[in-house]
Amino acid sequence: MNILRNENDVDFSSGFYSFVNPYSFRLIVNNSKHNPELINDIKYGFDGISLVKLHNLFSRKNNEVSRISFDDTSLASPFFEHCKLNRLKIALVGSKKEVSLSAKKIVSDKYGVHVGFVSHGFLNDYELEDVVSEVLKHDAVVVSMGTPLQENFLISLKARGWKGVGFTCGGFLDQLVSSDGKSYYPNWVNKFNIRWAYRMLKEPKRLWKRYVLIYPRGVFHYFKYMRVVNGK
Repeated sequence: MNILRNENDVDFSSGFYSFVNPYSFRLIVNNSKHNPELINDIKYGFDGISLVKLHNLFSRKNNEVSRISFDDTSLASPFFEHCKLNRLKIALVGSKKEVSLSAKKIVSDKYGVHVGFVSHGFLNDYELEDVVSEVLKHDAVVVSMGTPLQENFLISLKARGWKGVGFTCGGFLDQLVSSDGKSYYPNWVNKFNIRWAYRMLKEPKRLWKRYVLIYPRGVFHYFKYMRVVNGK
């Protein structure tokens, strides 16, 4: 797996980037057994502080990583600033239709960028082909479709010879709309790296099972992965 050490490893001009927590890491590794492009074609950052801590515990000093995510606490603002300065055309794909449309307006107004195409993320096969064809006309795409659908979407773009830059963004579009373009996380939440707890309080019905039952299994899965990587 191509792991990003920090934000300096990200090239806003080209490449494909996704960000994993214990839940999505497990999905990526399992699905890569039948789809190796998931590992070979995409670079991954750790959006979960638990993975950051675990990775650094088992890594050599020069291979330590920092948390990276596509939100306003990390890559979103500098990425959109790059797009603004270089007049890049952006496509947004993800979430429900009403959320994606609202996100288009907020992103355009907040960051001063050109969003040339927007689509919801619940696509059938016919819609998917049409959306891929539209994204090919743009310089950058931000995708929120859930793992591994969003990563497979990026792989489809690469297979078509697209030379732009693509990011997955987790719940960024929903968070952006629900906070009306303001910061989703209070400063004290970011300071103490407890975004996971804050999100569970905000979205208990959707996230409690993932955090309480699924995340521990993901952490254990990563522990086994690191032992294999390190030859232990």
